[in-house]
Amino acid sequence: MVVQNTEKRIPDGFAASELGQAFESPDGKYVLISYLSSPIVIDTKIEYVVFALDGAPAESYHWKILPPFEASTETDNGFYTYKAEHRGVLRVEVDVKVGGDTRTTLTLTQTIVNKNSILEGLITGVLPPGGALAALGGDPVTSTELINDFKDHINIAAASTGLNGIHPLFLAAIAYKESLFRPKEFHWQKFYLVGELIRTNEIEAIGEILNSDDYQNTRLTKQSLGVCQIKSSTGAMIIDSALWTELPIEYDQRPRVKEEIKNNYLALSPEQKIDIFNILRFPKSNLWLCAQLLSKLKNRDRRRWPDLTAEEFLGHELARKIIATEYNLGATLTPKADVKPTLYGSRVYLLTGSPFLVPFFTMMPITMPDMAPFRQAPFFEEDNRAIDDIDAIVLHTAEGTYNGTIRWFENPENPDGTFTSVSSHYIVSPSGDITQMVEIKDVAYTQTYYNDRGIGIECAGFAAQPDTWTNDLMNSLTHLVAWLCQEYGILPVHPIGEAISYDRRLEFNEVGLLGHSQIQPWNKTDPGAHFDWNSFVSDVQKRIYGVE
Repeated sequence: MVVQNTEKRIPDGFAASELGQAFESPDGKYVLISYLSSPIVIDTKIEYVVFALDGAPAESYHWKILPPFEASTETDNGFYTYKAEHRGVLRVEVDVKVGGDTRTTLTLTQTIVNKNSILEGLITGVLPPGGALAALGGDPVTSTELINDFKDHINIAAASTGLNGIHPLFLAAIAYKESLFRPKEFHWQKFYLVGELIRTNEIEAIGEILNSDDYQNTRLTKQSLGVCQIKSSTGAMIIDSALWTELPIEYDQRPRVKEEIKNNYLALSPEQKIDIFNILRFPKSNLWLCAQLLSKLKNRDRRRWPDLTAEEFLGHELARKIIATEYNLGATLTPKADVKPTLYGSRVYLLTGSPFLVPFFTMMPITMPDMAPFRQAPFFEEDNRAIDDIDAIVLHTAEGTYNGTIRWFENPENPDGTFTSVSSHYIVSPSGDITQMVEIKDVAYTQTYYNDRGIGIECAGFAAQPDTWTNDLMNSLTHLVAWLCQEYGILPVHPIGEAISYDRRLEFNEVGLLGHSQIQPWNKTDPGAHFDWNSFVSDVQKRIYGVE
């Protein structure tokens, strides 16, 4: 099959990774993009698309899901959908073929994780504020997609707007409102939303228009696309492909200006229209564009609220209602004192206070826990790890006392005069004292093949003894782990499973909060059977998200 127009180019000025999780061929001519980015929640359908750039040929595609999950199929286009039904590492591989020969092989590695425990608790009514999510006014289908698939994208997109930009909770409320009545696919709970009211169908319809070279089709100007339901003509103004235009104060003049906005879009080149389509079709870039639009609406000089920080804006009821209203109807020249919010704006305002959004997009600021003076362990690897390099916290039992472990890390000399290369980032005592012995930027020698990516925490005591886990130790450990998760963007989840064997240890590739025994089950048992993972993870999440 001939490569379609919409898969021939990455938007000008964008990297493929700004659209979704991506892998580029060494020659730069082919790119595999996942609509969702790792980590991905179990039981989620993941869509993949291959781009063939600069006229690169592609006739067929051989898709493979590599062990331990296995699947294989051939397609005559660059699209593939896979439902992740198992936790662990998912490896997606596609051979791009021409004349039966493989031109290139593209591979993505993604981590499949457990469902968000806080969201599941809200859906079932297990977590406060009590009552199942639907009874609280939330929609389980929309909430599941927004929290599981887009939470990280929303936080990153909001952060990109700066201190005086948009708060992630406001962006989440807009995305929630829009996707509520534009689900990704048909669902029995939304049986009344069919056909063109399905988001995927909208994208396919506009793609067909662009791929048939019908670039003047007026539906291109009418159809809103993607998670945040943004029109292409609006997208053109945000990325400066078309002139930013606001509606006049006089209502009878607005139809004329709206027509100008449409015509400005229709005057764009085919390449520009395809670029805008690709920005809107992928959730990551759609949410980014939505954040830029909301920030622009908020920060217009004199007419709106440019002096408010994102936090202050979130506390300003009228500002939230007005900016949401203009997101829905278009920016106007109406002075701030005269503009009135619509029902849409009021509903978005209510969503910013809803118990099914606040826990996920209003993180409670966590201060660094009190610690004893830093004591440098001599055995470690000096490094300069960035936040993106760290994705796991590994819990250990020291199999000794607090002071004894500190002394051992400071001088790990064996009876024969040799030294053991061992250290850890932190040690926690039964009374809750914390000592740091290796800087986070540096690599501690504590969990073998997870050293480079992990933060190691030793808990004084013994894995086989239930009295290791005192209340004071658990309180300090919870505080420390919650702070580290927030500070370094580590997922506060505990994946199940463990490495298969020493020879196949690298196949264990989980992120989040891990036990030493998961990494080295052949010779480690800590933190042991007496450590209550469910209670611990729940307490960490409550500390981070403020759910009590």
